[in-house]
Amino acid sequence: MQATVIDSQIEQEIEPQIRLWSIADYHQMIEAKILDEGDRVELLEGKIVCMGPQRPFHAASVQRSSRLLIYKSDKFMFFASQKKVFIAKNLF
Repeated sequence: MQATVIDSQIEQEIEPQIRLWSIADYHQMIEAKILDEGDRVELLEGKIVCMGPQRPFHAASVQRSSRLLIYKSDKFMFFASQKKVFIAKNLF
C-alpha cells in the first residue's frame, strides 16, 4: 500500500515505514501495561507476533522432545522447556 502526497503540484509516492521493536521497547510496553505478562505474544525479529493457544499436537511434541533431550543429556545438565529465552543476533 502506498500513500500519495501532493506538495506544490508535485505528486510523490511514499512507501509506509515499518518500525521494528527492540527488547527494551517490548519490556517498556509491559511496564506501561500495554502488554500484559499473560498476553500470548512473542517478539520475533522485531515484530510482536500474536500466538495462538497451544494445541494437543504441539504440546505432545514438546513433551516428547523434552523427554528425549533429558534422556540424551548429561546428568548434570538443567533443561527447562517452554521458558523465555533471549538470543543475541551476533550469536549466529
